[in-house]
Amino acid sequence: MRAGQSEYVSVFVCGVQKSGTTSLFAHFQEHPQLADPIRKELHFFDNEEQDWTVPDYTPLHACFESETGPLLRYDVTPIYSFWPPSLERIARYNSDARLIFLFRDPFERAWSQWCMEWARGSENLSFASAIREGRLRVDGLGETAPERRIFSYVERGFYAAQVERALRLFPREQLLFLRSDDLRDDHARTLDRIADFLNI
Repeated sequence: MRAGQSEYVSVFVCGVQKSGTTSLFAHFQEHPQLADPIRKELHFFDNEEQDWTVPDYTPLHACFESETGPLLRYDVTPIYSFWPPSLERIARYNSDARLIFLFRDPFERAWSQWCMEWARGSENLSFASAIREGRLRVDGLGETAPERRIFSYVERGFYAAQVERALRLFPREQLLFLRSDDLRDDHARTLDRIADFLNI
């Protein structure tokens, strides 16, 4: 974290979508050394309406109480790991930030995302079609095209590229990679690992 600047967000749960980040957010809300944002998924660093040449962090900081003292501010927005510019923007904002990633079996994750989009009415293809020919919907589009937020069932599961991007931007000791199965099945030990990682 930037020394002497407690208003900066210093912890980011960056992904992945449909991998237990809502459960982790609930655990974070119970910890006395963490400063809660006004909601899960602030979606600041994936906001393409922001002028990223001269970013204004005021809206981000407004998502927290003005005085949080020594408490660590955190943001749980699981698209950050997938949305290509997000991690670079976080590194520019706070090069000392600590990042947590929860990974889920890619097939199970894709199915869960499809179920969510189907329920929302954003998807009208069957799951089989969506992960096969439906992928053509994002072919040739820019990396920040809005369609990639919805129709990226398979692409969000390309975890190696996401990990490589994080390792290029942050020292390994500032990154924690976890399995969503462990948070579900061995949550006490997994939460201990997170607490040790954050020094809380």
